[in-house]
Amino acid sequence: MIDGSDSLVLQILQRMDEKLDRATADVGALKHGMTSVERQLADIRGDIADLSRRIERVEVRLNSIERRLDLVDSR
Repeated sequence: MIDGSDSLVLQILQRMDEKLDRATADVGALKHGMTSVERQLADIRGDIADLSRRIERVEVRLNSIERRLDLVDSR
């Protein structure tokens, strides 16, 4: 009977080890995917900053044009 229970325990431990290996692989894949998402987010933030600077330059130019054409109150 001891041999049978030892065998059962060994089988259970082997299945647990296999599940742990799969979980470890899944976590590795998630980390890789997360790194990709973080890179893409950083790129998007850079794009937003660039667009913000461009909009600011357009606003400066527009304000200058409005002043030259007397389209705004000079209060």
